[in-house]
Amino acid sequence: MPRIKNRTFETFNDGDLSIYEVRERKILRKKISGVRYGDKTIGEKRHYDAKVAGARLSKMVAVLQGVDVCEDDIVVIGTTQYAIDQIQDKFDAMPPCKYLSLTSAQISYRYEGETDA
Repeated sequence: MPRIKNRTFETFNDGDLSIYEVRERKILRKKISGVRYGDKTIGEKRHYDAKVAGARLSKMVAVLQGVDVCEDDIVVIGTTQYAIDQIQDKFDAMPPCKYLSLTSAQISYRYEGETDA
């Protein structure tokens, strides 16, 4: 089957990430781990739109369309926690995917029941 010419081909070979469900600075559960992602460039318009909205984007990644993620979750890449600022569905990409705009988490999320001791 020939590739449709107006579609961007996405790759997911830059690493893997984990997605956690959180509430009130606590990690409730790991939703999914081992999600392959592709690094994306944060464009000038996206950068300034985020800045106007009071966010400072740290990273943007592409993940497959079927990944269960919402803006209330956090993304962990290596040992770094990121808050999700925006999720954009990219139906014009091949395969269809989601772009996650990430900001460095301002707080460190901990597992439910974990203390500072």
